[in-house]
Amino acid sequence: MYLGAGAAGSILLVLLGWNVFQTTRIRHRTAKALTLALDEAAAARATLVDAIECLNESFCLYDADADADADARLLLCNRKYAQCFTDFERFEDIAGMRFEDVVRSSLAKGEMIEPAFEGNVEAWVKQRMQRHRHPGAEKFCILLDRINSPRLGKRALDN
Repeated sequence: MYLGAGAAGSILLVLLGWNVFQTTRIRHRTAKALTLALDEAAAARATLVDAIECLNESFCLYDADADADADARLLLCNRKYAQCFTDFERFEDIAGMRFEDVVRSSLAKGEMIEPAFEGNVEAWVKQRMQRHRHPGAEKFCILLDRINSPRLGKRALDN
Protein backbone atom coordinates (compact mmCIF):
# COMPACT_ATOMS: atom_id res chain seq x y z
CA MET A 1 0.00 0.00 0.00
CA TYR A 2 1.40 3.35 -1.01
CA LEU A 3 0.64 6.24 1.37
CA GLY A 4 2.21 9.04 -0.55
CA ALA A 5 4.74 11.65 0.48
CA GLY A 6 2.30 13.66 2.58
CA ALA A 7 1.15 10.68 4.64
CA ALA A 8 4.71 9.42 5.17
CA GLY A 9 5.72 12.88 6.33
CA SER A 10 2.76 12.97 8.73
CA ILE A 11 3.68 9.57 10.15
CA LEU A 12 7.28 10.74 10.55
CA LEU A 13 6.10 13.85 12.40
CA VAL A 14 3.90 11.75 14.69
CA LEU A 15 6.81 9.42 15.46
CA LEU A 16 9.11 12.36 16.05
CA GLY A 17 6.53 13.95 18.35
CA TRP A 18 6.13 10.66 20.25
CA ASN A 19 9.91 10.46 20.65
CA VAL A 20 10.05 14.04 22.00
CA PHE A 21 7.20 13.25 24.40
CA GLN A 22 8.94 10.11 25.71
CA THR A 23 12.29 11.88 26.05
CA THR A 24 10.66 14.75 27.95
CA ARG A 25 8.84 12.30 30.21
CA ILE A 26 12.07 10.42 30.95
CA ARG A 27 13.92 13.68 31.66
CA HIS A 28 11.14 14.78 34.01
CA ARG A 29 11.27 11.47 35.89
CA THR A 30 15.08 11.64 36.07
CA ALA A 31 15.00 15.22 37.37
CA LYS A 32 12.38 14.26 39.94
CA ALA A 33 14.45 11.25 41.07
CA LEU A 34 17.60 13.40 41.28
CA THR A 35 15.80 16.03 43.36
CA LEU A 36 14.51 13.31 45.69
CA ALA A 37 18.00 11.78 46.02
CA LEU A 38 19.54 15.18 46.79
CA ASP A 39 16.87 15.88 49.41
CA GLU A 40 17.49 12.49 51.03
CA ALA A 41 21.26 13.06 51.01
CA ALA A 42 20.80 16.48 52.65
CA ALA A 43 18.56 14.96 55.32
CA ALA A 44 21.07 12.16 55.98
CA ARG A 45 23.91 14.69 56.28
CA ALA A 46 21.86 16.79 58.71
CA THR A 47 21.22 13.68 60.82
CA LEU A 48 24.94 12.84 60.78
CA VAL A 49 25.90 16.39 61.79
CA ASP A 50 23.37 16.33 64.63
CA ALA A 51 24.77 12.99 65.80
CA ILE A 52 28.41 14.09 65.87
CA GLU A 53 27.47 17.31 67.64
CA CYS A 54 26.07 15.14 70.47
CA LEU A 55 29.43 13.42 71.03
CA ASN A 56 31.31 14.31 74.20
CA GLU A 57 34.61 14.06 72.30
CA SER A 58 36.00 16.05 69.43
CA PHE A 59 35.27 14.47 66.06
CA CYS A 60 36.81 15.08 62.65
CA LEU A 61 36.81 13.43 59.24
CA TYR A 62 39.47 14.19 56.65
CA ASP A 63 39.65 13.36 52.96
CA ALA A 64 41.34 9.97 52.79
CA ASP A 65 42.04 10.24 49.05
CA ALA A 66 44.46 13.12 49.32
CA ASP A 67 47.80 12.41 47.64
CA ALA A 68 49.83 14.09 50.36
CA ASP A 69 49.25 14.90 54.01
CA ALA A 70 49.30 18.61 53.38
CA ASP A 71 46.42 18.17 50.95
CA ALA A 72 44.19 16.22 53.35
CA ARG A 73 41.14 18.46 53.74
CA LEU A 74 38.63 18.58 56.58
CA LEU A 75 35.33 17.10 55.40
CA LEU A 76 33.39 17.23 58.66
CA CYS A 77 33.87 17.98 62.34
CA ASN A 78 31.90 18.94 65.40
CA ARG A 79 32.07 22.25 67.29
CA LYS A 80 34.27 20.73 69.98
CA TYR A 81 36.93 19.91 67.40
CA ALA A 82 36.76 23.36 65.80
CA GLN A 83 36.94 25.13 69.16
CA CYS A 84 39.67 22.92 70.58
CA PHE A 85 42.11 22.87 67.67
CA THR A 86 41.46 26.19 65.91
CA ASP A 87 40.44 29.74 66.71
CA PHE A 88 37.05 29.14 65.10
CA GLU A 89 33.72 28.10 66.57
CA ARG A 90 32.02 26.02 63.89
CA PHE A 91 32.74 23.49 61.15
CA GLU A 92 31.51 25.93 58.52
CA ASP A 93 34.35 28.27 59.51
CA ILE A 94 37.04 25.65 58.87
CA ALA A 95 35.48 23.39 56.21
CA GLY A 96 38.14 22.27 53.76
CA MET A 97 41.01 23.32 56.03
CA ARG A 98 44.21 21.37 55.43
CA PHE A 99 45.23 18.89 58.13
CA GLU A 100 48.65 20.52 58.43
CA ASP A 101 47.01 23.90 59.04
CA VAL A 102 44.87 22.41 61.82
CA VAL A 103 47.99 20.88 63.41
CA ARG A 104 49.77 24.24 63.29
CA SER A 105 46.69 26.02 64.62
CA SER A 106 46.53 23.58 67.51
CA LEU A 107 50.18 24.21 68.31
CA ALA A 108 49.54 27.96 68.25
CA LYS A 109 46.70 27.42 70.74
CA GLY A 110 49.12 25.65 73.08
CA GLU A 111 49.00 21.95 72.16
CA MET A 112 51.82 20.28 74.01
CA ILE A 113 54.16 18.24 71.87
CA GLU A 114 55.92 15.09 72.94
CA PRO A 115 59.02 15.71 75.08
CA ALA A 116 61.24 14.07 72.43
CA PHE A 117 60.38 16.96 70.07
CA GLU A 118 60.57 19.79 72.61
CA GLY A 119 61.89 22.86 70.88
CA ASN A 120 61.62 21.40 67.37
CA VAL A 121 58.15 22.27 66.13
CA GLU A 122 58.89 21.43 62.49
CA ALA A 123 60.05 17.92 63.40
CA TRP A 124 56.89 17.48 65.47
CA VAL A 125 54.66 18.66 62.60
CA LYS A 126 56.47 16.32 60.21
CA GLN A 127 56.00 13.40 62.61
CA ARG A 128 52.34 14.29 63.17
CA MET A 129 51.73 14.42 59.42
CA GLN A 130 53.45 11.05 59.00
CA ARG A 131 51.31 9.58 61.78
CA HIS A 132 48.21 10.96 60.09
CA ARG A 133 49.17 9.39 56.76
CA HIS A 134 50.25 6.04 58.19
CA PRO A 135 48.55 5.35 61.50
CA GLY A 136 50.22 2.40 63.16
CA ALA A 137 49.21 -0.03 65.84
CA GLU A 138 50.09 2.50 68.54
CA LYS A 139 47.17 4.89 68.79
CA PHE A 140 47.42 8.48 69.92
CA CYS A 141 44.79 10.84 71.12
CA ILE A 142 44.84 14.47 72.04
CA LEU A 143 44.24 14.98 75.75
CA LEU A 144 42.81 18.14 77.18
CA ASP A 145 43.91 19.76 80.38
CA ARG A 146 41.46 21.37 82.78
CA ILE A 147 41.02 24.50 80.71
CA ASN A 148 40.52 22.63 77.43
CA SER A 149 43.94 23.40 76.01
CA PRO A 150 44.97 20.56 73.73
CA ARG A 151 47.99 18.49 74.57
CA LEU A 152 49.10 15.23 73.02
CA GLY A 153 49.33 12.14 75.09
CA LYS A 154 49.50 8.43 74.56
CA ARG A 155 46.51 6.46 75.66
CA ALA A 156 45.53 2.94 74.77
CA LEU A 157 42.45 3.04 72.61
CA ASP A 158 40.18 0.12 71.96
CA ASN A 159 40.03 -0.85 68.30
